[in-house]
Amino acid sequence: MTTILMKSYVQVQTWLQTWAEKTAQKAALQRDALHTDDDGMATAEYAIVLVAATSFAGLLVVLLKSDAVRNLLTKLITDALSVVA
Repeated sequence: MTTILMKSYVQVQTWLQTWAEKTAQKAALQRDALHTDDDGMATAEYAIVLVAATSFAGLLVVLLKSDAVRNLLTKLITDALSVVA
């Protein structure tokens, strides 16, 4: 009887140890997967910033080509140079 109980106890201990090792391996794999996924995020963020900067530059070009803004800047520069001279 004690031999059967001892074998059962050893089997349960072996199963628990195997389960714990597999769980630890899965956790390590998930942790590593999370760390490697962050590497691509910087590229996506740079792309978004690049699109935003290009859009802003395009908006500035459109604004600076308009006659109203051009006249305003010309007057501003002329007034600034007349004060200096």
